[in-house]
Amino acid sequence: GEEETQRSVVEDFETQDMESAEDPVDQLMTLQNRFWQDWTVKPLRCALLEGTMRERLSGERLDMIWAVASTLMESCRGLGRAEQQEIARWLMRTSTEELRAFLPESELPAELAQPGRMLVVPSVSTKIQKWQLACRLALRRFRVASAGVRILAPSFGVSPDVFRAASA
Repeated sequence: GEEETQRSVVEDFETQDMESAEDPVDQLMTLQNRFWQDWTVKPLRCALLEGTMRERLSGERLDMIWAVASTLMESCRGLGRAEQQEIARWLMRTSTEELRAFLPESELPAELAQPGRMLVVPSVSTKIQKWQLACRLALRRFRVASAGVRILAPSFGVSPDVFRAASA
């Protein structure tokens, strides 16, 4: 079930050899860029967009959810649509503190790994704004907005309500 899928993804992540990058923030940005381009994790990305828009997430919580999703991308590639959607729901309801444990903070150089110093995660807001712009531009091609929403929402991987909100 859902718990088994989550456990499997977490175990895969823990055994994964993270790319050794000089800067963990650069590493997270690289992973985030790949996450937005990788079609094998589109169900996960779309479920996160759906949740982000419905819950009107912003700030650190939003960035943390998307950063962790990016780090779990490799483990989610072999999962089906329903399983990836389960992972997205799990990410959305997991606390920010629990999510932080999935980030590559352990790779910080000793002088930077001070108590109280938190890893800064890359902002996902620009990516989401670009996605919203793509929604608006696609919808402009339709004379009747409601028809455009009905036709375009599935190809953008979100519900009509979320597509309508994104393109507003």
